[in-house]
Amino acid sequence: MGQIFARAFTEQSLLRAWGAVRASALDDGEPDREVDLFERRAAGRIVELAEQLAAGTWRADPVRRVDIPKPSGGVRRLGIPPLADRVVERALLDELDPVVDPGLLPWSFGYRRGLGPKDAIAALTDARDEGATWVARSDVRDFFTRVPQWEVLRRLREVIDDERVIHLVGQLLDRPVQGGRTATPDRGLGLHQGSVLSPLLSNLYLHEFDRRMLEAGWRVIRFGDDFAIPVESAERASVRWSAPGPSSATCGWRSTAGSPTWCRTTRACASSVRP
Repeated sequence: MGQIFARAFTEQSLLRAWGAVRASALDDGEPDREVDLFERRAAGRIVELAEQLAAGTWRADPVRRVDIPKPSGGVRRLGIPPLADRVVERALLDELDPVVDPGLLPWSFGYRRGLGPKDAIAALTDARDEGATWVARSDVRDFFTRVPQWEVLRRLREVIDDERVIHLVGQLLDRPVQGGRTATPDRGLGLHQGSVLSPLLSNLYLHEFDRRMLEAGWRVIRFGDDFAIPVESAERASVRWSAPGPSSATCGWRSTAGSPTWCRTTRACASSVRP
């Protein structure tokens, strides 16, 4: 499996990645200047990227901080990479996703091709029909800014055998942020929201939580860092939730949400389990 890096960064792969990045940028209504500048000499830039990556001389540039207001208050802090970096990330994602995704549990619905909120709602509905009348809802507090980067790299190393990829992902995770305070408050922590790799890496990181909870008898229906646990009754749920089980320490979390919110498995409750 040591050929992931080589496959990801051929000129053909980078050209495909550029096409995907360009389409996404235009769909998002991004100002055309950066896209136009790259497009004017796209063939030459692709060749340069391929040569620099092959030689090990390519370096990621800082990401740009963008704050997006949340409907519930506060802001979602994004770290947007420069366009050339997005091409590199996209080319790498196209090779990593088919390797990482099949190992995830079937109840992880966020950021996965072909899956979405409707599938998570359907899973909760199925659990209700099987007798689970209550749902515990919670999330991981400040997830994207608190993920230990070394742990992400360790788990990535468990599923791929390509040190060049590990080194490159480490470089992408550790980029500084331009524009006010950094999006990663502590050195070595955080995934940049705005990088196309972050959703896949977040699922890889939280897979250990999914697995340990399943081993402890909890079926977790997860969408990103939001999750729901269907149970047969509120009484049984409160007993099992307070019993010893997978903790933030055993799952590698640095910060988690507190007590869960309980609700009956109505469609309204199920529909609220999404980012």
